[in-house]
Amino acid sequence: MLCPQCGKENKNTNIKCEYCGYELINGEEIKNDATKASIKMVKRFVKIIFGAFCLPLLIIGVVFLIIGIKENMAEVTQAKDYVETTGHLKNFINCKVDDGTEVCEAIYEYQVDGKTYTASPKMTGTRNAFKKEKTILYNPNRPQENVIYAGYGIFIIVGLCLIMAAIAIIFSKRKIIKRLEQVEEQNLVNIN
Repeated sequence: MLCPQCGKENKNTNIKCEYCGYELINGEEIKNDATKASIKMVKRFVKIIFGAFCLPLLIIGVVFLIIGIKENMAEVTQAKDYVETTGHLKNFINCKVDDGTEVCEAIYEYQVDGKTYTASPKMTGTRNAFKKEKTILYNPNRPQENVIYAGYGIFIIVGLCLIMAAIAIIFSKRKIIKRLEQVEEQNLVNIN
């Protein structure tokens, strides 16, 4: 790099001319470049981190929402003209130990016209997770056909919460990046 004052050759890394002391690179420019680089790095980091959380939350939320809606609609459609009665918890079947916890399917009994029928929700759980009484919907023409709402509504709630969290992350990321851009702009104004 040639010194504009004395015309002598200097190393490209020199801030001042080693012969006459003329300032080859303005210290404020260095600070400005460092600030720009730092803000650019922070912006990239924010995008990566927020993206790493946001996309999985969004995908999992949509999956939960779809499962919840699909299963709820299937139960509602099946039980459209069914009659409601109360079933009483009678037994547990298909019990197995999963990670040290016993999980089972519950069997509920209900009566129609003096005859006893059994029903089981489509879910497993610990023995104390099942209520002693459960609402059962049965086909009045074929009482052995029944539906116990399995509680897929929780899937809809969890799905919506995850989707809302992802949206909140997106807006937070935008707000942080906008603030970083304001800081970058302010630093440029202060230097000039």
